[in-house]
Amino acid sequence: MLAGGVARLVVSYPGYAGGKRATFLLLGPGDAFGYPLFSRGGTGRVPAGAFTDCEVVKIPKPFLEQAMRRWPEVALEVAALLERRLVEYEELVACLLPRRTEVRLARALPVLARKFGRRAGDGGVSIGLKLTRTDLA
Repeated sequence: MLAGGVARLVVSYPGYAGGKRATFLLLGPGDAFGYPLFSRGGTGRVPAGAFTDCEVVKIPKPFLEQAMRRWPEVALEVAALLERRLVEYEELVACLLPRRTEVRLARALPVLARKFGRRAGDGGVSIGLKLTRTDLA
């Protein structure tokens, strides 16, 4: 789980010379990553990398499962985390559907502003991340 900073989930595109990699999702504090929860077999891993300085807390799966059995409120928090991730994936798909880059960017900016934005002195919102054109694409 990400305790501080911003990390990115990275996907690889096979077939390109040297393999092409792209940012799939940006994660902020409180977001979980790594092996999918409750996976049985299969890897299903998506590599993560630090986008800014990060603080990560590792929670081994057996400890999480034991805590959920012992304290129902932990299971509710995990369910809320999974629901939040599903909403993020739905937003991501909505951003990626249009073919034109300008439209994808216009749909992605409000999502980034909601998650990483800070109110500026002039009433606007500033996303304090140094995103490259490749990151935004």
